Amino acid sequence: MKRGNTFCWMLVICVVPFYGNAQIGNLLKTNEERGDQLFNEFAYVQAIDQYKIALEKTDDPEILLKIADSYRKLNDPANSSEWYARALDNEVMEPTAYLHYAEALSSMQNYAEAKKWYGKYETLASEDNRPDTKIETIENLSGLDDRSGEITITFADFNSGASDFGPAFYGDDGVLFISAREQNKALENLFNWDESEYLNVYMVDSSGTVEEFHKHINSRYHEGPLTLYDSGRQMIFTRNDYLGSLGRSSEGITKLKLYASSSTTDGKWNKPLEFKYNSSEYSVGHPAVTQDGMLLIFASDMPGGHGGTDLYWSEWVEGQWSEPVNMGKEINTEGNEMFPFVSAERHLFFASDGHGGFGGLDQFGIDLAKMDRSIPMNLGRPLNSSLDDFGLIVRNNKGYFATNREDSKNNDDIYAFTSNGPLIRSYVLKGIIADSDTGKPLANATVALKTKDGNTVKEARANENGEYFFAIEPGKRYTIDVSTEKYLANQEEVDINDKTRLEWTRDVTLKPDYGFNLAGTIKERDTDTTIEGVRVTLIDNMTGNQVLNIITDQDGEFIHSIEDRELNDRISYQIKLEREGYLSKTLTYNAELTRPGTANLNEFLNIDMDKIDVGTDIGKLIDIQPIYFDLGKYNIRSDAAVELDKIVQIMQENPTIEIELGSHTDSRGSAASNERLSDKRARASADYIVSKGIDKSRIMGKGYGESQLINQCSDGVKCTEEEHQLNRRTEFRVTKIK
Repeated sequence: MKRGNTFCWMLVICVVPFYGNAQIGNLLKTNEERGDQLFNEFAYVQAIDQYKIALEKTDDPEILLKIADSYRKLNDPANSSEWYARALDNEVMEPTAYLHYAEALSSMQNYAEAKKWYGKYETLASEDNRPDTKIETIENLSGLDDRSGEITITFADFNSGASDFGPAFYGDDGVLFISAREQNKALENLFNWDESEYLNVYMVDSSGTVEEFHKHINSRYHEGPLTLYDSGRQMIFTRNDYLGSLGRSSEGITKLKLYASSSTTDGKWNKPLEFKYNSSEYSVGHPAVTQDGMLLIFASDMPGGHGGTDLYWSEWVEGQWSEPVNMGKEINTEGNEMFPFVSAERHLFFASDGHGGFGGLDQFGIDLAKMDRSIPMNLGRPLNSSLDDFGLIVRNNKGYFATNREDSKNNDDIYAFTSNGPLIRSYVLKGIIADSDTGKPLANATVALKTKDGNTVKEARANENGEYFFAIEPGKRYTIDVSTEKYLANQEEVDINDKTRLEWTRDVTLKPDYGFNLAGTIKERDTDTTIEGVRVTLIDNMTGNQVLNIITDQDGEFIHSIEDRELNDRISYQIKLEREGYLSKTLTYNAELTRPGTANLNEFLNIDMDKIDVGTDIGKLIDIQPIYFDLGKYNIRSDAAVELDKIVQIMQENPTIEIELGSHTDSRGSAASNERLSDKRARASADYIVSKGIDKSRIMGKGYGESQLINQCSDGVKCTEEEHQLNRRTEFRVTKIK
């Protein structure tokens, strides 16, 4: 059975009888229309022939895509990848085409190209988790187990030239399996999908003799994967919707159903009975039952699942099976999960094309007893390959599985295997979450396991002893994020770089959160009005890191939580306040954290802001002392430089303002000489500011002499020295705000 058949068998087995009159109707159809009809009837080989004829008359990329899809249904990755490439070269933008092309490339082991197309699909279907999983697996293929040294596989002698799959243990030495081998030449090629025989159950005994199984189990249509339990006396098997007559869905498609039968004392099998939860509208198949007969697991595409086909479980309660329950997203994906088997150790094995693997269907295992803290593990090579591997059964480290890998020539064949140890390796990461000061375990702490990209894989709560457990995969780097109330969050990195090590330990300690905060309210100086929209930036002077960058709310408030300091630590922050129309300012806050709680910066710093406009004298808003020059000179003295440096800082903090530096004198001396001297002093002051890195276009020096006295002390008026001093001033007026 080719993989195309595998999926048909799982989902929608359609039996299409021959219609003589349909050939007349077909004469009126185009080749593409005939191909569409055959495709819808699952006759993919014939559909391809019609599509290729149609392609001779047109270069429509949609036909290229239909041919690619047909080869995909027949599980021919070489041809399907070739036709997908041709279709996508013509910019066919069907999103799933990208996914199917990537899957075909993976089956061809062209992983680098597959990764690219998975990425393109992800951009169009962000809600689908498969691309992330597939890309991460491709990047970590070396992390998947190669157990060729401990697992030996051999080609089963009872394979035929047709597809053989679905092995099941029968008694101590026998095996039941499913085969499409030739049965009755009168009925050959009745199944349109790939022009193969219908599937039946066969038996092989310890001598290697193969014979068709009991007539009550095999019918004229498909029989498939089955399971035996109760020491082989009970059987549940898959069959077309057929129990005396063939059933169809409302769309005319024959689905799969489960049937149960029991053996008689003479080894014969009773007529089968239908499973209570079968439906003609969806498929139910691929049963697995625990040896005690109390738990049934099967595959179905019933509504409400996570993907194509999901695994469900049902319990035997008071003589009947309970309503099926989906096994959840830990097991099921947006892809297909199928072919379950439960070992005597209650290990669940199944096949999936949704979990990360080598390509096609890969085989996975999980311990049912540890479902709450375990994840499905890829069984690695040689049980998996880049093509389809499925239907594994195991007993005492020996068993069988089916595959269509290269040696099978694209048919499914059964392989026997022997393992030196258990197939499931459970890699566990565990640890204790504790208080960093006391060592006391922190119960109920939230522990998140994340990938290197920050995506959360799983989340758990520490138990009463502060312990956490995660199932992990080898060859990956994880981050553990831990948080809980009244403690500062913490994280640790773990590199799972040793496949031989099954258990990893990483304890994480949390520091108590003392509730240290810095808060403040920005107001306008003089009016006491709160200012909304102020950008508040905090730089930690001890680390150089920016720790806060926010905008004040309508109440002018801001708050910063200090999460990296302990009691009695010292702190130092540079605080910058900026808002259009206000003078920016930079302050420094130093303190010691002597007690928990919030420090109100208004109590320690002047964080009020000054409103500015064209004409505002900056010198009046800050602490500018008089700028003095030696008698009759205009060189910048050291005490004057100190005051001018304050203006430099203001202009650095407020890069949108331009300033005129105006120098004024008193009325003593001639007006002309006062104007010349004040102008030289103003220009010298402006040049000093420019020398400190301020663009010269932003500062202009101008001397006004005695032309702008601010009191009555003009020529001839007797004034005190203090009154004359009021006129000897330097002003820094805003001339422009960009």
